Amino acid sequence: MLQKTKQNNTRKQRTGRWTQVSSITDSPVAGFLSVRKRRSETARKWAKEHKDRVIQQRLKYQNSEKGKRTRKLYKQRTIKQRLDWQNNWKKRNPHKAKEYYEKYKKLFPEKLEKKNFQSKIALGRYKISFEEYQELKKKQNNLCLLCGKPNKSSRSLAIDHCHKTGRIRGLLCSKCNIGLGMFEDNIKLLKKAIIYLQN
Repeated sequence: MLQKTKQNNTRKQRTGRWTQVSSITDSPVAGFLSVRKRRSETARKWAKEHKDRVIQQRLKYQNSEKGKRTRKLYKQRTIKQRLDWQNNWKKRNPHKAKEYYEKYKKLFPEKLEKKNFQSKIALGRYKISFEEYQELKKKQNNLCLLCGKPNKSSRSLAIDHCHKTGRIRGLLCSKCNIGLGMFEDNIKLLKKAIIYLQN
């Protein structure tokens, strides 16, 4: 690397280019950064003066195959990074995570219910939309169809369906839904249980 020194003007050659440096004590990196700063300022000035061209170029890139592919990869990467960060934070701060969840549940109960419902739809558990689920809740006055009581747990009413046909029978509270599941929807077993309780 060559160096040429003058009274208050030093030039240093890096990778075949000459960069202006203010004094002998300045490093090549500082000179490179000052050039980079001037270039970015010039680019910003040009972009302000030619807004239409910038927008056209941006749209052209976004609509191209390369732009679509890049945007898709960026979205996937950022979603994964965000989820990893959230999971790590929850592990490090379990008490805060629980506190924030409780606050969110009180402020936005419908949003949380819809989010949980959509995640179960993604798993293929439910075959109805969230709007249809809300209509069923209104018809039942937000009460269990079996015991007629509201769900005491923080969970929303469970969707009870026939496991053979897939027909939705109604919405049940957690206890009733678990109870029917334990008896495997077997009418004979349930009749035996009734006789047993009557004796």
